[in-house]
Amino acid sequence: MARDEICDLLREFVTDENKSVFFSTHITTDLEKTADYITFILGGNIVFTGAKEALLEKYARVTGGLRELTAEQKKLVIGYREHGTGFEGMIETTDISKLPRVILTEPITLDEIIIFMNKGGGINE
Repeated sequence: MARDEICDLLREFVTDENKSVFFSTHITTDLEKTADYITFILGGNIVFTGAKEALLEKYARVTGGLRELTAEQKKLVIGYREHGTGFEGMIETTDISKLPRVILTEPITLDEIIIFMNKGGGINE
């Protein structure tokens, strides 16, 4: 409850555009609630810095069947992992058109971005 109250105070504080708060956290729900801008650091390298909404719009969550992607298409999926009857991962939204139409794409959360980036070693070059 105290953490939620602190997030409320932070949101209120930064409504004044002349004020900023810098904090480092792995609690992505706090970021979802309070952050306007995010710098994402992975392995000591900045992989994204910018508006939170731009980060969320840059990627999509993808799922599908195990035989639906070619080897080249799999390379586009960051954090690709197989399970039971299918796969999941994330993809840059600019690459969605390179996948078969049967692949399900959904909006992604900050938590999922962090998980897939860590599993996939970062942004595909």
